Amino acid sequence: MIGQWTEQDARFLLGEPVRQRPAFDDQGTGNGTIFAFSDPTSRYREIELDFDNVAGALRTVFVYPFHLTWQEARRRWGAKVNEAAANNGRRFYSYADRRLDVLVDRAGNVISFGLY
Repeated sequence: MIGQWTEQDARFLLGEPVRQRPAFDDQGTGNGTIFAFSDPTSRYREIELDFDNVAGALRTVFVYPFHLTWQEARRRWGAKVNEAAANNGRRFYSYADRRLDVLVDRAGNVISFGLY
């Protein structure tokens, strides 16, 4: 539902968010709002939805798994990634053949994955 859902659609399906925070562009300008929701399936720790301030449409979904290693993610989604260093020894993997990014801690555990 990326590009289609609004905040109201998310609230209808997921209930009230547990918190929210601003989203920023590469220049540090606020350009959206990210709402955190509990996962109604209890499969993930949390789901965050990023909505654009102008159009109000969903543009990114961030998922925080309870336990997923980078090796498991690679087996699931493949290895066509661009890799970059992130803060605190983390690694950021951006898939070349999917609209998927994965943030991994220094121990190889997936912190979150984002769909856009």
